[in-house]
Amino acid sequence: MKTIFRYSVMSAALAVFLTTAGMSVFAQDPCADTATRDALDKTIRENSVIKTKEARKKTADAGKEFLEKFGNCKDEAGNLIGADFVEWLKAKIPVYEKIYKQMERDEKAAALEKQFFAGISSKSWDQVYSSGKELMAMDPEKYRPAEIVLGSIGYDETAKSPRVTTWNDETLKYAKQSIADLEAGKKFEPLGFLPYSYKDKDEALGWLNYTIGYILSFDKNDKKQGVGYLYKASQAKSTTATIPDVYRSIGSYYIDEMNKRIEELQALVKAQNPADPDDVKATKVAEIKAKQGIVNGTAERALNAFAHAVFLANKDPKNAAYAKAITETAKQIYGIRFGKPDGFDAYLATANAAALPNPSTAIEPVNDPDTSAETPAATPASSKPAASTTNAKPGTAAKASSETAKSKGTRQ
Repeated sequence: MKTIFRYSVMSAALAVFLTTAGMSVFAQDPCADTATRDALDKTIRENSVIKTKEARKKTADAGKEFLEKFGNCKDEAGNLIGADFVEWLKAKIPVYEKIYKQMERDEKAAALEKQFFAGISSKSWDQVYSSGKELMAMDPEKYRPAEIVLGSIGYDETAKSPRVTTWNDETLKYAKQSIADLEAGKKFEPLGFLPYSYKDKDEALGWLNYTIGYILSFDKNDKKQGVGYLYKASQAKSTTATIPDVYRSIGSYYIDEMNKRIEELQALVKAQNPADPDDVKATKVAEIKAKQGIVNGTAERALNAFAHAVFLANKDPKNAAYAKAITETAKQIYGIRFGKPDGFDAYLATANAAALPNPSTAIEPVNDPDTSAETPAATPASSKPAASTTNAKPGTAAKASSETAKSKGTRQ
């Protein structure tokens, strides 16, 4: 019984082997499928001479299928069938694929360009940012000018009343990137697109720095960082160096700094106690004098910035209201610094003639020689700190009219 079972298993295995062998014997030779071969050959030859995206794809796809099915077919003598055609396909398929992909990219780029410029025309900034980013990702060199556009939009929107700050994070990102690329000597052809285009590198750098400084100062409430960019805008060989609001914005930073120091000074004055020992009194007076010197130095920097703003604003009669507003702010600062209105006009003229200090440099303390050791002359114990020009307090009128001054600057 065991013997019969063993032979039965062997017979079954043999039957499977014979069946499989039989299938391989009778399977059709792929090289004999002349109908498919001829159809692919026809598709390749017809489409290879047509210069459309679709024809290029058909040629490449049919060519790859031909090589896969018939690229190794040989005749009875062992020679490759259609050897010349096979070699031609091997050389041309990569070319046709490359052409097709490039045509596909060009078609996509054309659609994105249309979206990009239509978005600029209609001020559809979401559309501009989405299409601009895709274009730059496709070809960073060709579409680098879009980087400047994306780095400029937020300024005009933030300067509106009420402010629109939706795109400021993106604007800051691309403005900084544009500055880095410009300073690295990367090619921009052209320098942006209307209305965010610039006549030369210096003009672009001036506006990009102004944009960053303005957004940081008046949207992000980071005037300390923003003032550095504003200073660069004031020093650039650009129309930004002639825009009054650049200097008013720098002055706004110093007003805030001055107000902080005044509050610190008032706290020091309040801390004086007639019952203190003489050495403690002397120490406190010295601290008050030192703080008063910093208040004075900060006030003079603010006056310097506002002097430049007033001088530039007065050049254009259309800026009359703006010039009047920032002049009033300057008078308020002058009153806090010197405790009197006398001599304001002469001081402002002198301050305008002086160069604008770099905000990154330390403020030098300025102590008046007639300051009393007991009661510092400029201690604003009863003075109200000058309001920042970004708040609805004295000095805000300057901000309300900033649009007029800004319109003087042109990106062209």
